[in-house]
Amino acid sequence: MGKTEDQRSEGNGRAAPGGGARPEPASISQEFMRKTLALREELLRPDTPANRLIDSLLRDGTMVVTPEGKVELRLGPGERRPGNSQGTDGAKPKRRRDDAELTLAIARDRRNGLTQAQIAAAQGVHVQTVRRHLSKAGIPTRRAPLSTTRLQEAKTLREAGWTLRALGERYGIAHTTVARLVEGQ
Repeated sequence: MGKTEDQRSEGNGRAAPGGGARPEPASISQEFMRKTLALREELLRPDTPANRLIDSLLRDGTMVVTPEGKVELRLGPGERRPGNSQGTDGAKPKRRRDDAELTLAIARDRRNGLTQAQIAAAQGVHVQTVRRHLSKAGIPTRRAPLSTTRLQEAKTLREAGWTLRALGERYGIAHTTVARLVEGQ
């Protein structure tokens, strides 16, 4: 007679995360073998990007196979592969700016009215990098949802009986934001 799930998990002393029983070791090894064989087949195909890269590295001498059968890369610290010292258009790579220079450039762009996405594109960095540098420069990264005059108007309308949802619709913001601004919640 077969064991129940509880008996199997008690018998091997192992419980799977979440309380269920772990799969039998035989099924894990079969799955592992299936994936390993699939990977082997993929690597044996000569037209894969990985194999084309390996062939290229072997041809230009960047990677060599030693007589002992070990694979070694022939690059020193900070060295680049031959042919990579210039961009694809033949231009020399740009000098990387330090943090202070980048912060100044981003702050200048923001003062000139560019959005964070526009600054990121212009400076060649991610939007999160723009936000980090704006924060470093003490420049707010979010605009106020309501101007001071509109906020005063919203407070007056709230006292007159307007609902938070109605105020949110009027100003195009969430009712929870209205509550936070108007009622200090």
